Amino acid sequence: MNGPSGDTAPPQTLDDADGDWHRTSVTITLSANDTGGSGVQTTQYSPDGGATWQTGTSISVPAPADHTNDGLHTFLYHSTDKAGNVEATEICGVGIDTLGPACGAPKEPVAGTDKSAIMRFKASDATSGVAEATIKIERRSGHVLKTLVSRSGDWGGGSIPYYWLRFTCKLKPGLYRVVVQAKDFAGNSQVTIGRSWLRVKAKAPKAEAPDWPAGLPQTGQEGDTPAAAGLHFAPGTLQLLRHEPWEAWRAAAARP
Repeated sequence: MNGPSGDTAPPQTLDDADGDWHRTSVTITLSANDTGGSGVQTTQYSPDGGATWQTGTSISVPAPADHTNDGLHTFLYHSTDKAGNVEATEICGVGIDTLGPACGAPKEPVAGTDKSAIMRFKASDATSGVAEATIKIERRSGHVLKTLVSRSGDWGGGSIPYYWLRFTCKLKPGLYRVVVQAKDFAGNSQVTIGRSWLRVKAKAPKAEAPDWPAGLPQTGQEGDTPAAAGLHFAPGTLQLLRHEPWEAWRAAAARP
């Protein structure tokens, strides 16, 4: 059926994809409207960069528990009206991540009471990235004495050997438990917990920054801020990789 003469305007299609990371299945809805008056004939989308096209207005993005669909999923789409006008192709996308971060505590720190100390930790997530790491200092009984929270937009994945932060130790001499946990940008909690011990001495040398590849930015800085649970690092206080990929920093450091 032909549309009204004079309809030269292509349809307009909108999507409700949020472009964010999810740990459960997502349905993207496409809504088409033809302002030219002939009406929408079809809406099509492509899950493979335009190699194949499917007709429909509902796109299902599954999140199986075996993690086989984890990753970023992009879709091309456009609509055609009854007058034959074809909309310019648009794009939308969502991310699926069903596996939480891996955490570690690579070295036992030694600190002096009322002295600056270095805390090393690992937190990596191969898909959406680590959104937040929490380092708890506990008594052997499990009672939490201090909580350090680090948030960053891009931690560089698993390529970096570890992260570190400097804090002022107010604990009495003794042996304390260190527990490292994290969440990724899809909301998954860690699949492995980092565990170590913090040894506090009455007298200990001032902590120096760990050895680090020349030319790369340091991943920690002083930033103690009081909070109800102990110490809290406000968003942006710990600029781990300054939101740049690890390989980009490595390449920049290698330039003459």
